[in-house]
Amino acid sequence: MRETSERRKNADIEFDQMMRDRRDYESWWRKLADMFAPNRGRFSVDELPHKRAVRFNTRAMQIPDEFAAGMKSGLTSPSRPWFTLTLYDTGLAEVEGVKAWLTEIQDIMQGTMIRSNLYDQLYDVYKEQGIFGTGALLIEEDDEHVFHAQSLTIGSYAIGVDKRGKVCKFARQFRRTLKQLADEFGEEKLPQELRYRLEEKPDNTRYELRSLIVPSEEYRQNEGVSGKFRYVSYWWLKGYLEPEFLKIGGYHEFPVMVPRWRVINDDLYGREQPGDTGYDDAVTLQQLEVDERAAIKKGITPPVAVPSSLTQGDLRDYPGGVTIYDPVGDGSAPAITPLYQVNFDHKSVAEKRLELIQHLEQIFHVDMFKMWTTDMRQGRTATEIQVREQEKMFMLGSLIERQMSEMLDPMIARIAGIMTRRGMFPDVPEELQGMDIKIEYMSILANIQKQAGYSGIELLVNMAGMMAQMQAGAGRSPDILDKIDCDEIVDQIADMYVLPAGVVLGDDRVAELREQRRQQEAQAQQQQQMMAESQAVADAAPKVAGAMQSLSETPMPDGGNALQGLGDIMSNGGLMQ
Repeated sequence: MRETSERRKNADIEFDQMMRDRRDYESWWRKLADMFAPNRGRFSVDELPHKRAVRFNTRAMQIPDEFAAGMKSGLTSPSRPWFTLTLYDTGLAEVEGVKAWLTEIQDIMQGTMIRSNLYDQLYDVYKEQGIFGTGALLIEEDDEHVFHAQSLTIGSYAIGVDKRGKVCKFARQFRRTLKQLADEFGEEKLPQELRYRLEEKPDNTRYELRSLIVPSEEYRQNEGVSGKFRYVSYWWLKGYLEPEFLKIGGYHEFPVMVPRWRVINDDLYGREQPGDTGYDDAVTLQQLEVDERAAIKKGITPPVAVPSSLTQGDLRDYPGGVTIYDPVGDGSAPAITPLYQVNFDHKSVAEKRLELIQHLEQIFHVDMFKMWTTDMRQGRTATEIQVREQEKMFMLGSLIERQMSEMLDPMIARIAGIMTRRGMFPDVPEELQGMDIKIEYMSILANIQKQAGYSGIELLVNMAGMMAQMQAGAGRSPDILDKIDCDEIVDQIADMYVLPAGVVLGDDRVAELREQRRQQEAQAQQQQQMMAESQAVADAAPKVAGAMQSLSETPMPDGGNALQGLGDIMSNGGLMQ
């Protein structure tokens, strides 16, 4: 009991500290939410979804949606494979059986992801990052769909980091009715006071529920013993000490991916995101819209100067209205004139508005996403796109790397861990026992980032070819080509584009094919040699027959012929002496 009480005390202290650390960011997040996404952001436990502000120009709210769509399509499109699995041991990774096993694992994972709600939630995570600089994706195990993903909006959670700046703590607070608490944790887990209320007549009173996920001290003390949870989760009701916790659970992997745009010094949350950079432009855009609408309204219904003779009567200035008035001294109608002329430069405002919108699109990288769509429709390759937008791609480089390290890598590891524990993968080959699996990305954004490496290889091969031609033209052997390892070039390019395993054969399979070809060539050469020898014997046969005929017709002094004499000498061993 004492240990549990100590844990509860530490949990409250940790939770409160994480919430205090978050407060420094909240005022700025509120401004960003009001400008770009009025329905996002929950900054108190009692806050409900609502639209905070009227926006006269909605383009500033549409651009983050286009950014999120571009990021999802460019990094994690469900319509094409965007990652593959390999090994850090490049030699073993080229073994055909290993490549086949890794490809099978990859296919099973991608199929499971498509059947889940993951891709819907990724869209929201990208949008949260673009506006607020930080996103959060919670992945829980699910009996029906293997896992369930949930994107959390800014302000509804707090995070903590370890000494390396890696997010390893996650806190949330909720409001739940008694019935909701009983359904989620069981009536027997509730404090006795609340059980009595539940039995009497439960009302709609909501109680503050807290949740905290932190690294497991038990796992650390046991030096990562297999089977122990790496992270522990606590659930408790604020203000109730008995029971200390409604639930204590655990996770083998950190269940929340928290990608941050950029982290400066000791900041916990992301900074310098597009919403941060484009806020002033969005404010100016709204102000221009407000001013122009006011100018249009004043032009249609301007403030007017009215003669005093009409102030006593009924001035009906609406269409078709009839106003009764007393004529002035000369019998004319009293004049109603605008108080002042509205000279509003609508053309300049339209040009400035377009400039601000284009600038916001550049800040959110929407112009680049649109360029990709146009270029791909026109059949341009990733290399051509990279050349055209090289500067922008370099700007996106750090963003893509952070997406991989803070969201995609841990997300894939989390999903793979869940599926492994459910026995959804084939047995690990013996040679892979204890080996770390490496994740490679093959999305549009990842491939464009790799184009610089391919360009270097292409330049080298072309230069080597030109030098070989120069050597041949000078009457020399083109030995410069000995510097080029064609097998390694093919492997490097396949790795750059993260091609499927079956496209490029493994080194063992290539060696086997080449040995078969060598044996076939040796056998063919041997057969050709045997045929040549047979042909030589056949060609020599008439000559031998002619010589023997000539010997048989040549008489010897002692009788007989030369052929008989040669036979007698050979039989007596005369030629051997």
